[in-house]
Formats: sequence, C-alpha cells, structure tokens
Amino acid sequence: VNIYLTKPYTKERLTDILDRVIEKRQKRLCVPITSGKEIHLIDLYQIMYIESRNHNAHIYLKSGKNMKTQFLAIFICHGTA
Repeated sequence: VNIYLTKPYTKERLTDILDRVIEKRQKRLCVPITSGKEIHLIDLYQIMYIESRNHNAHIYLKSGKNMKTQFLAIFICHGTA
C-alpha cells in the first residue's frame, strides 16, 4: 500500500501520514531468537531488557515472558505490514 501526500495539504494530513509511516516501519523491526530448536521472531519494541549470563542472552519481554539464547542478532523482517 502506497501513501501519498498531495497538494494542497494540511498539517493534520501530513501528521497523519507521518504517523502511519512510522507505525509501519516500527512493525517491521524484529529479533530472531533461537530458543531450543525453535526460532521466534520477537517484536523489537516488546523487549524490556537483555541480560548476559553464563554465555547466554536472557531476553525479558513486556508480556512477562523471557527467553534464553546463545546467539542474538537484529534483522529487519521482510513481511507485509
């Protein structure tokens, strides 16, 4: 879906479009976390903090869940938003 700003435009329309673009981009940021034999794609904005302990990364989420992984990398998800 393309978003266009046509002339003449209002401040409200510009603000609305910028908010939508920012929201779309934020939805696409995720972290692939390998936990056991599974790979979870975690929304970057749901991570509260990451703790390093015993050669593992412990990831604590806003939902109250936590995960443990030996490898942590940040990628941009290539899904549709």
